[in-house]
Amino acid sequence: MNSKEQIVITGLGVEIPGLGSMQHLLALPGPLPPAEFDPTPKLQQRGLRYKNRATQLALCAVHDALLDAGLPEAKVEEPETTGVVVSSNLGNVDTVCRMVQTIREGSVVDLSPMDLPNASSNVIATTIAIRFGCRATNLMLCNGATSGIDALWLAANIIRAGRAHRMIVVGVEPRNEFVARLMAESRVGERVREGAGNVTGEALCLADGAACLVLEAAEAAFSRGARVYGKVSSYRYFPPQADLVLSLQQVLDSCPFRPRFWLTPNQSCTEAHFLVDRMLATWEGYRPETLDLNLALGELYGALGVFQALVAALWLDQRQGADDTSDSSVWLTSGGTWGDGMACLVIS
Repeated sequence: MNSKEQIVITGLGVEIPGLGSMQHLLALPGPLPPAEFDPTPKLQQRGLRYKNRATQLALCAVHDALLDAGLPEAKVEEPETTGVVVSSNLGNVDTVCRMVQTIREGSVVDLSPMDLPNASSNVIATTIAIRFGCRATNLMLCNGATSGIDALWLAANIIRAGRAHRMIVVGVEPRNEFVARLMAESRVGERVREGAGNVTGEALCLADGAACLVLEAAEAAFSRGARVYGKVSSYRYFPPQADLVLSLQQVLDSCPFRPRFWLTPNQSCTEAHFLVDRMLATWEGYRPETLDLNLALGELYGALGVFQALVAALWLDQRQGADDTSDSSVWLTSGGTWGDGMACLVIS
């Protein structure tokens, strides 16, 4: 396959307890309150027993994305050419912590054998591949705050390299007591690095959900008459020590069209908030629409980039037919938090 082959988005799926419709992601007033989650209406009972919450959320999002892409949700077509990439930093933390606690209070003989498969960090990706019959590349990415955008670019490159014709990309983070404690303690460390004094643990607003995109080579998508939301364009990564304002300005200057919509990093972090303000001040002549999904959904962490790409696709889809979209593009940026670098991706 041509290394410059365009990679397009053909399917969207999301599973957030309490969210009525994907379209609501474009105008959420604030984080949703905790809601009941029942995966059985979409997935039935088969194969759900002993699956952790992150895996169940991800399976539901994949189910919806395959339907949206016009693909069979039971078993995918051409399984040898369909792969999976999942991004999650906290997906099975609850299982691992619970097992450690059990061993600490007793011994290894007290562990449930049903928990052991879920102790592997790649359990979400492998479960998706098994359930939907995907036999191409299978990856689980736990890559910090940039992980979601990294997963999208990896999936696009896998298609360009001819390792797959279609990739299912998922970002998922669950909300539970173990995740809440871990993230609160991590926030203390982040505030110390920022120079805040008298820092104590605080309750974070955590996201709870999964987003899924189906990526395909443009030629393959058009040949089957698939609906196309947009294409995956340029990607850049900047290490933590980089001057992020200067780096992002260079990316902006290299874009053929200025982005009309910017999905920002988590602005509850002081450094990220300062970065967004600085960047907006440099964009003379116009101010793009902006959205911080972390403020709308809670801390998305490793799932942020995939959620951003899904919202970018929805935003572009809304514009189709309304006016000329030839110069429309959306800027995704994640990272610059939790001591991580920053990734930037353009969807056009």
